[in-house]
Amino acid sequence: MAKLLMSFFLALAALSTGCSRMSLAYRFADTSAHWALDDHFDFKGDQSAKVKAELAKAKTKLRKEWIPSVTAEFRATAETMRTSPPQTEADAIKLLDQKEQTWENLFKAAWHVVTPEMKKASEVLQWHNWESFRKNYAKQSGKIKRESSGKCAGRLEDQVEIWTGSVTNEQEKRIDDYCKSNAWPPEERAKNRDFLLPKFEEFAGITEKSFNGPKFVDSLEAWSDKQREISIPEYKAKKEVSRLELKKTLAWMLLNLTEKQKKRFIDTLENRAQELDSLEK
Repeated sequence: MAKLLMSFFLALAALSTGCSRMSLAYRFADTSAHWALDDHFDFKGDQSAKVKAELAKAKTKLRKEWIPSVTAEFRATAETMRTSPPQTEADAIKLLDQKEQTWENLFKAAWHVVTPEMKKASEVLQWHNWESFRKNYAKQSGKIKRESSGKCAGRLEDQVEIWTGSVTNEQEKRIDDYCKSNAWPPEERAKNRDFLLPKFEEFAGITEKSFNGPKFVDSLEAWSDKQREISIPEYKAKKEVSRLELKKTLAWMLLNLTEKQKKRFIDTLENRAQELDSLEK
């Protein structure tokens, strides 16, 4: 839920992950975020224009105040991989832990940068928007229940290949092995989502009589941590195991990059940093 509610950052995440044309992704980031939010909150009347105007302001602020930090992080990772790449599983896991914390901090920083604009945009939200969100949330849960649990390997392989190019047969097998042991049944994911929504409403004080857009925005950052604590126990336990096993798999991948893949990884990081540097200058 936190990722959905922060869909503006999902649009901007294209700048740092899967988009091969970051200048294009940045140009339309506010439009993409607006579409995502409108799909779930169903804006009426002048709500749409007001939200889009604030998203445009937020995008400009992020370009000036946040993206330089992302650029620096790409270059720092490239330098690490060039001069002192991990040599053991412990080294690789330590590096992954550091990068996980760095990116968590970066996205928290991004949220703080644009909180004024997000609160301003949320002033237009009314109870009917939250009712629309509820309906779309339920539809998404239904869609998840119908998903195939066999998509894990393909998705993870695609994410790795964005950075390293094609994986080897041995790497593909390692990914398959991880997914066979750790892929979550879609029903469990949907069950946890459905459990969390009323918990969020209680946490944020959302009722028909008391719904307030800025108060809703204020609740989002704290909810990101809170939902981890109150997820269904069996889901939370399985998620933790899956997260640790994924980290081991990624550590193995780092230690078993071919020279060609390592060069591709470093080049991709540096190219993304260069593209981000050139945005709207």
